[in-house]
Amino acid sequence: MPHRLRTLAVILLPALTGCAHKSLYAGYVQHEPSFDVVDADLSGASFGFTGAATKEARTRGFVQVDVRSDDDVGLDLVDFSFGGLFYAPTTGPVRPGLQLGLGLGRADLEGLDNSNSLVSLSVALRVDWQISERVGLYGLAGIRAYLDTTEPTTCNDGTTSTSVGQGTCSHHGGINHYNDYIGDSTEPEIGFGLTVSW
Repeated sequence: MPHRLRTLAVILLPALTGCAHKSLYAGYVQHEPSFDVVDADLSGASFGFTGAATKEARTRGFVQVDVRSDDDVGLDLVDFSFGGLFYAPTTGPVRPGLQLGLGLGRADLEGLDNSNSLVSLSVALRVDWQISERVGLYGLAGIRAYLDTTEPTTCNDGTTSTSVGQGTCSHHGGINHYNDYIGDSTEPEIGFGLTVSW
């Protein structure tokens, strides 16, 4: 896990685990991003954790890891995100709401010399259905944007640099290669899965 992702996990997980009402969820996700260099049909799994002050709370925080791939084009993507769930003021077992997330990810595409660093932004309509006291189902439909934040240069010692041209990597053994970009994308996504609460 990249250093930035570990730092976020260390900050967010203790805050959520201190909440009175917690849930774990796991599900399937489908997304078809059109990056600058490839159109992908990504599918995979989402694993997440939510926390709230009470079971009836309309606002919850979440952390989530998505693992997605498209074997046909050779693209693997891992995304760690966090954000909030905001439910409508309803009673009963069905709770519609809005899910907003911000994430950091890594994309590996066959044919590129480097991995790509991504920032993700997501917004989705989410519906949770509590089928028993502890177990529920959820579904979501929304939009996820990826922004390619890859550093342009890799040095011979493995570090990366934000600069190009003369003097770049001069204290790191010189330039190994200029990095390839996968590009940006904003496309719809859908998902569904199972939740376990306590």
